Amino acid sequence: MTRGWTSTCWLTVIGLVTGLAVATPRWLLPQPVKRAQIAVADFVLLSDAGPRLAVQDPSEQIALVLFDQRSVAAHPLLPTLDEDLELYAAIVDAGATLVADTRLVANAGDEDLPKLVAFLDAFVALAPPGRLYRDVWTPASWPPEQIGKYRPYIAHNLVNMHPVSEGFYDARIFPLVTLTSDGLYETMPLVLARRLLDLPPAEPADLIDRLKQSGIAGEWQRSLPDTFHLPDPYRSDVAAAAPFDVGDRRIEWQGFASNSVLVPPSGFWINYAGDPARYQRYSYTDVLNGEVADELADKVVFVGYAAEIDPTADTYDVPTAPARGAAAEVAAAALETLLIPRLTRTPPQWAQSGAVVLCAWLAALVAGLLPSLRAALAVVALLACYVTTCVFAYRNGWRVDLVLAPTAILVAAVAGGAFRYAHEVRARRQIVDLFGRYVPRAVVHQLVQLPQAEALALGGVRRDVTVLFADVRGFTTFAEQVPPEQVLSHLNSLLGVMVDCTFAEDGTLDKFIGDAILVLFNAPLDQPDHAARAVRTAWAIQQGLAGHATDLAVGIGIHRGEAVVGRVGTPQRMEYTAVGSTVNVASRLCNAAGPGQIVVSQSVADAVAGQFQLEAQSPLQVKGISEPLATSIVVGRRSASKLPPE
Repeated sequence: MTRGWTSTCWLTVIGLVTGLAVATPRWLLPQPVKRAQIAVADFVLLSDAGPRLAVQDPSEQIALVLFDQRSVAAHPLLPTLDEDLELYAAIVDAGATLVADTRLVANAGDEDLPKLVAFLDAFVALAPPGRLYRDVWTPASWPPEQIGKYRPYIAHNLVNMHPVSEGFYDARIFPLVTLTSDGLYETMPLVLARRLLDLPPAEPADLIDRLKQSGIAGEWQRSLPDTFHLPDPYRSDVAAAAPFDVGDRRIEWQGFASNSVLVPPSGFWINYAGDPARYQRYSYTDVLNGEVADELADKVVFVGYAAEIDPTADTYDVPTAPARGAAAEVAAAALETLLIPRLTRTPPQWAQSGAVVLCAWLAALVAGLLPSLRAALAVVALLACYVTTCVFAYRNGWRVDLVLAPTAILVAAVAGGAFRYAHEVRARRQIVDLFGRYVPRAVVHQLVQLPQAEALALGGVRRDVTVLFADVRGFTTFAEQVPPEQVLSHLNSLLGVMVDCTFAEDGTLDKFIGDAILVLFNAPLDQPDHAARAVRTAWAIQQGLAGHATDLAVGIGIHRGEAVVGRVGTPQRMEYTAVGSTVNVASRLCNAAGPGQIVVSQSVADAVAGQFQLEAQSPLQVKGISEPLATSIVVGRRSASKLPPE
């Protein structure tokens, strides 16, 4: 128990240290770790190249109308604004709920102003406000009242306002707002979400207040280059990162390096459910020619260029798609994130680090305390449970870590397994050191394979054992008559026969006591026939020493009963032995045995009566025991024909 508790404590230390070591990069290298976590989560959960554990069906409410290769074949030139107006009319007539064109219309010069005004006038005439939207950048020279006529139809699709150095995020973070010549406005996905959620459009003054309260204005102010000064109404010293609310949608905004001084460096995380290319897609030409009608009814329709032919090269490295995605696809995924909602939340740093440490601790424990196969299965099960939890959390809008925690599990499992292996090697070495001198090599091999080998090596246990004492009779007198240099040679010869006979029956040689030996049976390994083994050993010893060159004989006493067996001694010298009255009785029986005799107690006699011929003796009074002991002398072995049937 003590050793098991000690191992648990050491494995706890290993798990905690491993977890802390693996969690440390989160604090020291937050950006590289964050990118790695995003990339691995994309691969495992969403990418077509991975297992796609969190992929969900795209919203049937969203459809895409793209100017694609089929459209290019029918229209070698890019569509004109007049053709766009015809397209919008066809989509509105088909019953679409909303139409949002992600392609930018910008004023190239004064000569283009009449054309822009004519397009906007025709555009707003197609449907009432709140149904048609186009990304239009109006001239800065226009007064607010002129822009106000068109403002309900304008929604800016600023998909990528990140510099090239932040390309990793260009299709992941959608900007929240932009500062135009006539005020501050939300970007296209937020505008559409408000319309679909029956929320009023956000007013510039309200947006200014929310930017200040959320801390976005403060972040915007700190990130601006020295050459640009934020107008006073937008300046703020509030640094708290509070949510940016759209109705009951609480957006945990994320900062980024803005590519424009007119775009605050804040956006919401696009939580993809799969490849945006799986949205219902229609060719620009087919819709324009009236070949698509009822299929667009009650849908939100995004219009744009297909990625493969986009003349503006406005395409994005969508993490869930095998090919680059179009701006319309990214905007559609952003709107779906807001509508479902699938807005992401980031667990606190302490919770993320705590999960890493907890996983490492559990992995170290299971790898260090369980047998190898069960430990491996337990570690796999722990990884599977963690990944399953991550899939569930991701589907419910939480950022997940599939880098640090799994790494901690694997590293801690290896460390825990190494600890267990080293501990087992040490325990086996102790077993070999302890029993290698006392039992045959085959028995030692069995011992080191047992899971309780460590307990056998270190702890005392109460067992039913058979104890054999064998003492050379008359050796002291013999030693006085033989030259000293021959005494040990003769003694070793006698003891060698006794040890060989003991090992032949897998007995445990407890110790040498001068010219006597103490042998245990049924310890440390279980031997159901231990009494018979002891008597067979004694009989073999007597047969082996008959006619020995020394003409010396051995007296043997055998008794069966309970004894406490285990390690006895100090760290400097340890022995495996048995203690208790059973050992004392066996010693007294040995003293009572004459040369060449085998004296056994009644418990032994009862166990071997079918194998050996016994002669009952007068009860023997043994010191320390009040009642006389019934004893017998082994006088021969029964032949096989006389053995009782099994």
